This record gives sequence, structure tokens and C-alpha cells, in this order.
Amino acid sequence: MADILAIGVILTALGLAYPALLSALQLFFPARVDLARARLESRPWRCLWSGLGLAILVGFPAGLLAAAPAGLFKFLGWALISLALAAAALGAAALAQILEARLAANPSAQPGPRWIRGAFLLELAAIFPIIGWFLFIPITTLAAFGAAVPAILGKAPHPQAALEPASAPAPAAQS
Repeated sequence: MADILAIGVILTALGLAYPALLSALQLFFPARVDLARARLESRPWRCLWSGLGLAILVGFPAGLLAAAPAGLFKFLGWALISLALAAAALGAAALAQILEARLAANPSAQPGPRWIRGAFLLELAAIFPIIGWFLFIPITTLAAFGAAVPAILGKAPHPQAALEPASAPAPAAQS
């Protein structure tokens, strides 16, 4: 019985830790999270593809280093993996902000602490079997990573060219 209770407490603590991490990142690094948010809002697909490229670029050498028999190389590999995951967490904080802003725009949404609802929404979507595990988590992590790395480097997203609205035909003159 105590083992089951311990597992329940650990899972509850982990469930609360993720929204707390995203909230802490938003409070500690608001400028970087805002840059990542702007990048995710303006070009989400570009963030996804650049995140995939960065994951390959960082993941391959990090995996090789982590698998090396020498202790120093293992440490460097795991440090590189940790830095990449920390950057992805910063992007996830931006994604939680986007979700919260869209929830707040919904008039039927309940008021609540800022960011927390978006972080819990991210977490609950990731828990969903199969789709959440194998689709949602990789896609959001790659997009968050692709948005966070340029934000950490301080690069603002390029403004998109504003689309001109189609000109409406002039109303017919009534006689």
C-alpha cells in the first residue's frame, strides 16, 4: 500500500512541477520568452523545422559524447543534452503563454492565474495516450526548441509582410 501511495505522490509532484517550471522560466526570463512567443506566433512551421534541424545538429554529437566510455565525454554529452532541453523548456513557456492568451480570449474561460492554465493544458495534452506521447510531445518540443534558441541568442523574429486586404468593389451608384 505504501508503494502505491509513494508512486501517487511522485506522479502528483511531477504533474505540478512542469507548470511550475514553465511559470518560473516566464518570470525569470520574460524578454526571452516574449521573443520565443513572437517567433512561435509569427512562424510556427519554421520553428518546427528549425527545431528539428537543431535537434539533429545538437542531438547527434551529444548522443555520441554521452555514449563515450570516458567520464569527461559523458559529462559533456549530458550537459549538451541538458542545455538543449532547457532551451526547449523556455520555448514551452512561450507556448504556454500563447495557449493562455487564446484561452483568455474565450469569453467562457474561467479566470485564473496567468500561464498556469496554459502550462497545465500543455501537460494534459501530452499525457493523452499515443497521440500525446508520439505526436504532441515531439512536435511541441521541436517547435519550442526552434523558437527558443534564436530567442536565447536575442534575435527578434522578422516581421511578416502585411497582406493587403482585397479591395472591395465599389458600391453601385443608386439612381
